[in-house]
Amino acid sequence: IPYDPEIAHYNAAVIKSGGNPGDLLILVREVPLVGVEAGTPDKGNLLIYRSTPEGVEKIGQLDLSDPTVIGWEDPRAFSSDETVVDCQGIESERVLLGLTAIRASDNKPVAATLRGKVIDGNFSIEEGSLLVYPDDVGKNVTPISLTESLFRRERPSHSLEVVEHGKDENGRNKLSVKKTIQFPQKPWCEWRIGTQAQILPGGILPIHGVNRFNLGIDSKTGKEVYGYTYSMGLAQLDEDLNVVQTTDTPLFSRESFRNILPMGTELDTDKDVIYCCGYSVEGDMVKFVINIGDLMTVEVSKSLFELRRALDKSSPVVSKKMIDKAA
Repeated sequence: IPYDPEIAHYNAAVIKSGGNPGDLLILVREVPLVGVEAGTPDKGNLLIYRSTPEGVEKIGQLDLSDPTVIGWEDPRAFSSDETVVDCQGIESERVLLGLTAIRASDNKPVAATLRGKVIDGNFSIEEGSLLVYPDDVGKNVTPISLTESLFRRERPSHSLEVVEHGKDENGRNKLSVKKTIQFPQKPWCEWRIGTQAQILPGGILPIHGVNRFNLGIDSKTGKEVYGYTYSMGLAQLDEDLNVVQTTDTPLFSRESFRNILPMGTELDTDKDVIYCCGYSVEGDMVKFVINIGDLMTVEVSKSLFELRRALDKSSPVVSKKMIDKAA
């Protein structure tokens, strides 16, 4: 997606278009920079782009509405490999989207999901499928199947929950937690970890790492100010979704793209950000769609062999279960 000094792009989810292997649908939040103020949630539309070897074009917009929500962010997608044929003979691939909904009452991020389908290379929403979970505060709703997602509660932690749709005692939408996955701290992810997108073949889960550092005291508020550094690494999960390994060093950092960054000022200069919310797999190649801050969106390819090799070079995770077994 080309750089535009007047528009910021965030959180590019990837959906297989169902056409040529190299064609992708990219769902991205687009925010006009006019009127954006520090401390106030920025608002933008979720736009759909089609990416082909010939170029990138804007083809649509995702219009969502819920009376308790003032904004939609952070889309992540899971696309089924199975083709469904309806009673009229129309073929489609089913998609589950995870979203962060901004709660109107207090601007807190809460979980949301949405079902859709890809028909003839176009994405459409399944009517009535939007679900908002008003009491599940957090981000990174990352579908790993058509019914399950990974979810990160809004607190500094190194754990993710495996969740599915549920209800509370009052009949309101409430995420049902099936499992909690604990991740180790490494130098590149000491403060927090987060997801990127679905689990890759062989149990490889690309993750974000965030480190926080103190910038001093704000002279106006008297409060501590923090800066943040983001990077991208890998975790290896076993068949029970337990962490076996995480990379000792990042796969990508902001420095990886230093030579291609455009000139420009980002909205939040205290954050050194790089992140990925979607990728596609073509044979042995994984095509990552990476946002470099709010300046640009790029595609970077790595082979599954390279990803496995990066994990093999890393120190294994030693869990209490492994210690008990050894004893």
